[in-house]
Parts: sequence; structure tokens; C-alpha cells
Amino acid sequence: MRKTLILRSAVAAAVAIAITFTQAHNAFVGLIAVLAFATGILAAEVWQAVSTDDRQLKGTVIRFAAGTVLLSGVIGYSMPGAPLLEVMNLNVLLVGYALFTIEIFRAIRSGWREPEGRDHLIVASLHILITGLFFMNALKVIQLGEVPAVGFFGAYAALLAVIWGLRAFDPKQQG
Repeated sequence: MRKTLILRSAVAAAVAIAITFTQAHNAFVGLIAVLAFATGILAAEVWQAVSTDDRQLKGTVIRFAAGTVLLSGVIGYSMPGAPLLEVMNLNVLLVGYALFTIEIFRAIRSGWREPEGRDHLIVASLHILITGLFFMNALKVIQLGEVPAVGFFGAYAALLAVIWGLRAFDPKQQG
């Protein structure tokens, strides 16, 4: 568990740092960041699921991870002339929803009242917040430009890096 949290934290921190220190905050940088984030986090999710004995958790995580990667690839290749901000928006929606579902499932399996279950709920709330923000952008309720969209995603990655990093180095955390 600790190794997976360290991997998740490192991926999220790398994405947040890359977004922060890149001079161009355009949709291309955002799309690369979203795809790097999705690849790293979903790989960590699958790695943790494969190493567990819970068959139901293993099947759910692998299905959502594989479906997210497949749909993300289909979205990327089926819209060759689409604006990069729209492709980034769709990928954030897809990844955010998949990670939200996985975290809620983990929270249910861990127990709502347990500290681990509450940690999963906090992370799930961050996933649903970023998904909701980009969903409102997709519906044209709000208008995110390239710089705010990439900035919000970078802030989201930074928050996750801190939360996962704190959990990884918690002395009560199991090996």
C-alpha cells in the first residue's frame, strides 16, 4: 500500500511541477499532463489491485482502468481536427470519473468510518470536483480558457500529491 501511495504521489507531483514550471500553459501542455497523469495513476491503481486478494476490487479497478485507457485513446484518435482544449476536457472528464468511481469503491470496501475509508472519500471528492468543473465547461455553463483549465488541473494534481504523500509516510500506514 505504501509503495502505491508513493508512486501515485510522485506521478501527481511530477505533473503538478511540470505544469507549474512550463512557460506555455496551453491546451497541448494540459493534454500531455492529463495523459501522463492518467497513465501513471491508473498504472498504480492496477498495480495495487493486482497485489490484493480481493477479487471484486481487482476486477472493478482493472475494468475501469482498461476502459479509461481505451476510451481515452479512442477520443484522442477519433477527433484529429478537434481543438486540443476540447480533447483535454473530455480526457479530464473520463479520467476524473473513473478515478472517482475507483475511490468510492475503495471507500466502501474499507468502511466509511475507518480512517482509510475517509481518506478515500476525501480523494474521491477532489476527483468529483475536477470532473464537475470540466463538465460545466463542456456544457458551456462556465468558460475555461486554456490557461485556467491547465492551471486547475495542475492545482488538482498538486493537492493529490500532498494528500497521497502524507498518507504514504504516515507511521500508521501498513507496509
